[in-house]
Amino acid sequence: MHSSARALSLFTISVQCAACAFAAVDPTHDAAATVTVARTDESAAVIRVVVRAVPARPRARIDATLTLRSDGVRALLVGGRYADDRQLATDVWWLDATSAVWRRAPVRLARERHATVAAGSGWLVVGGDDGNGRAGTPVWIDAGVLNAVSVAGDHAPSARYGLAGARNGSNAIVFGGRTPDDTVVDDTLQFDAATHRWSPFAGGGVLAARSDAAVVVMDGGLFVVGGVRDDAMPDGVPPMRLDLRGNDWRVLSRDDAPAPIAGAYAVPTSAGVAVLTPDALEHYDLARDRWRTLVSMRTRGAQTGRLRDRVVVFGGVRDDARSPMLLVDPDSGRVAVLAAVELSLAREGALVASDGTRVVAWGGRVAGRWRDDGVVVTWRVAP
Repeated sequence: MHSSARALSLFTISVQCAACAFAAVDPTHDAAATVTVARTDESAAVIRVVVRAVPARPRARIDATLTLRSDGVRALLVGGRYADDRQLATDVWWLDATSAVWRRAPVRLARERHATVAAGSGWLVVGGDDGNGRAGTPVWIDAGVLNAVSVAGDHAPSARYGLAGARNGSNAIVFGGRTPDDTVVDDTLQFDAATHRWSPFAGGGVLAARSDAAVVVMDGGLFVVGGVRDDAMPDGVPPMRLDLRGNDWRVLSRDDAPAPIAGAYAVPTSAGVAVLTPDALEHYDLARDRWRTLVSMRTRGAQTGRLRDRVVVFGGVRDDARSPMLLVDPDSGRVAVLAAVELSLAREGALVASDGTRVVAWGGRVAGRWRDDGVVVTWRVAP
């Protein structure tokens, strides 16, 4: 177990975000300094974006999942491989996002290329490799007692890797993936967090079948973006939406749609879905069935989350230079650049989880070294 006595530090950035323009924050300010990033006459409310350091605790790891519950209090760290020896991680941790304190859960679970979804009173962990060449069975981890129980049963997903998951109210939805015989699947399954029962939605057919996609539930629909069907990345993997009420699929507009990549990241917005690719932050407007580019950026290893009605782009490497944290308004396209008030903010491949009022980022790589610390970013209206 890797631990550190590093003290927490607190940085506050005041943003009047109704008209955030391009601006930067001087990274040399003392702890607890307050800096106005942008001014606006449209709103008298001052928004504080509070960045709090998370000290090192779990061992650094890659390809794990970090999943924040909808209450924004607990984030669960599951699976992946330790960065130092590449062995499968078996320890499970949860972070109290309000105090930035890690605690080890009394659970051992080895997984990689799995999905974790926060729903109801806990988390669903499904799919992935269990380290023995087998895909792990679905497991439910209760947030109260932090025990793990198998939830395999009728209509539960078959063995698969590279599947995606999203919260649908108090339930969890899992989509797609690749079976051990290398077949991509198109099915969508819902897990009822109260009854622990599974139910299927309509299959999406050959156009929907893929692994390693980004999925978001928004406005009664499951949005599926990116992913791969074969070892190559075919041009024919379109963005799609499953109407969860009508149980039918449709292909979204391909005009200006992001390239069908694996490992894209998506978050819901007030009007649609924001998708982060290595080339840009794109936005799909549901009402207009139209894509547009919010920010063009060739950034490797960035991640995205959501703070209220803003999209956060966290970390990444651009032309061998570390990128700052961005707050993007998907409606106006305006961007606030939150320069690294702490250099550890700027990193590649961090795990990022968000619930709308808080973003937790942990791990990632800086100058070739995998980190075991992180930050909690909170959006608050100043009094």
